[in-house]
Amino acid sequence: AESAFSSHCTITEESPEHVSLHVDTTEPVVTVLADSFAPGWHAQLDGIDWPIMQVNGLFRGVATPAGVHDIDFTYRPAGFPTGMTSALGLLVLLVFVSLVRLVRRR
Repeated sequence: AESAFSSHCTITEESPEHVSLHVDTTEPVVTVLADSFAPGWHAQLDGIDWPIMQVNGLFRGVATPAGVHDIDFTYRPAGFPTGMTSALGLLVLLVFVSLVRLVRRR
């Protein structure tokens, strides 16, 4: 007997750093986004961290089990946390220097 394979994928949210998909499939599939694979992309399937694979040497995809799932791709480059920490530290330093100068004027 033949099985009726069915798979639907809808983009529910899209920005340069984030893509959300809603997938409904009767069989396990590889859900592929036709944009470039890069090491800074991370995926979650139904809120659980999920591995991203490089597909055809260019695109990114995730192995998706049968069923209804939400997949979130988020771009977080490796240096991003370090950059944010540095920026926050600089901001705190600027506020501190400004306060010291303000107190000295009085």
